[in-house]
Amino acid sequence: MFSHSLMKKFLSFSIGNWVSLLIALISTPIITRIISPEDFGVFSLFTIILNLLLMISMLGTDQSYGRFYYEVDKGLRKNLLFYCLRISFFMLIAIALIILIFREYAVFFLFDSNDFNLIILLLIGLVMSIFNRFSLLVVRMEQRGGLYSVLQVTTKLLDFGILLLIYYSYFNIKEYYIPIISMIVTCLAVSLIAIILTKENWKLSKGDPGNKKTYNYRQLISYGFPLAITMIMTWVFQYTDRFFIKALGDYRELGLYAAAFKLVAILTIIQISFTTFWVPLSNQKYQENNQDRQFFSRMFSLVSFAMTAIGFILIFSKDLLKIMFGEQYMEAVYIFPMLVLVPVMYTISEISVVGINFNKKPKYHILISVLVCLVSIIGNLGLVPYLGAKGAAISTGVSYVFFLILRTNFGVKNFSFNINYKKLYFEIFSLTFFALISTLTKTNPIQIGIGIFLLMVIFFINYKNLKK
Repeated sequence: MFSHSLMKKFLSFSIGNWVSLLIALISTPIITRIISPEDFGVFSLFTIILNLLLMISMLGTDQSYGRFYYEVDKGLRKNLLFYCLRISFFMLIAIALIILIFREYAVFFLFDSNDFNLIILLLIGLVMSIFNRFSLLVVRMEQRGGLYSVLQVTTKLLDFGILLLIYYSYFNIKEYYIPIISMIVTCLAVSLIAIILTKENWKLSKGDPGNKKTYNYRQLISYGFPLAITMIMTWVFQYTDRFFIKALGDYRELGLYAAAFKLVAILTIIQISFTTFWVPLSNQKYQENNQDRQFFSRMFSLVSFAMTAIGFILIFSKDLLKIMFGEQYMEAVYIFPMLVLVPVMYTISEISVVGINFNKKPKYHILISVLVCLVSIIGNLGLVPYLGAKGAAISTGVSYVFFLILRTNFGVKNFSFNINYKKLYFEIFSLTFFALISTLTKTNPIQIGIGIFLLMVIFFINYKNLKK
C-alpha cells in the first residue's frame, strides 16, 4: 500500500516526534514536581494566548509560503520568504502597539493579573515564535526530514535543560516565569540553528520579488487570510475549555487540565505523525486515480479500529501513569480519559475529511469549527461549574466526537467512498462511554470488565478486515 520512498520520508519527519515523546516521558515527572499546578496553569494560559497572537500576526502567510514555494523560481524563493515575513512583522507591530497602549487592561483581561512582565514576555515570545515558525517551515519545504527531526529533539532537550538551569539558579523570580523564559530562549536558539543551516534561503536576492515569477502582498494575503480565519476558529474551538476553567475555576484547575493533556501525548504523536504522512499520500492517490475509492475506504476502516483500540489501552493504563506526576497532580489522571478522544477522533477524521480538501471547499472547515465550538461552549457552561476540569474534559471529548461526525459527513459529501457507519459509531461511542465512566469513577472491577468486553467486541467486528 505504501512505497518505500514515501515510508522513508514519513519516518524521517516523524522520528523526531517519537524521540521528543521519550524526552517528555522523562521530563514530565520532574517538571510536575518542581512547578506547582497554579504556576503551570499560568504558563498554559500564556502559551494559548501566544498561539492566538501568532496566528493573527501571520495572517496565514506561512500557508501562502508553503503553497507558492514550488511555483517560484528557486532563486526567488528567498524573496517570497521575506514578503511573508514583512506581512507578519507589520501585523506584529500593530498588535504590540495596541497591547502596550492598553497594557493595564490587557494584562488584567488576559491573565487576571497586574504583572506587566507577562505582557513584555508575551511580545518577546511572539517575535521569537514568528522566526521559529518560518525557520522550521523552510526546513520542511526543503524536505530535510532528518534535520527537521533533529530540531524537534533539540527543542525538547533545550527547553528541559534551560528550565532546570533557571530553577536551580539563584534567580529570585516567580515560578511561572521559569517555563515561559525557557520556552522563549529555546525558541530563539532553535530558530538561529535552523536559519544558519538553511542560510541560503535567508539571503535576499536581486531582482523584483513582485514580478511574474513570484507573488505580491495582495496575492499572499488573499490566499492565506481565509486559512488564517479557519485556524483562528479552530483555536477558539480547541481552547474554549481552558478559558472556561480559568473563568469558572482557577489556575490550579487549569494546571491540572494542562497536565492531563500530557498523558495523551502518545496518541497526539500518532496523530501528528499520521497527518504528516497522510496528507501527501492522499493527494498522491487522488491525483493518480480519483476514482479509486477502495483505498480510502480501507484506510478509514483500519485507522478507526487502530485508534479506538489504542484509546482503550491507554485508558486502561491510567493508574500506571500516576507515577509520572507528583502528589500535586494526581487528579490529572482522572481528567485525561475523556481527553483521549481528542487525538482519536481527529486522526480518524483526517481520512474522511479529504473530500473537502480535494474539492477546495474551506467554507466547510469554518462551518465545522463554528458548530463544534457551539457544542463546546454549551458543554463547558453546563459542566465546568459543577465538575471543574473534569467537566471541561467531558465537554471537549464530546465536542471532538461531533467534530469527527461532521468532518466525515461533509467530507464524504464531497468525495464519496464506502464507510461502515454502524461499525464506526459502535467504536467511537463505546470508547466515549468507557472514557466517561473512567473519568467519573475510580478504577474498579466492573469498570475494567466493561472496557474489556467492549474492546473484545470491537476486535470481533474488525476481524475480517484485519485478515485482508
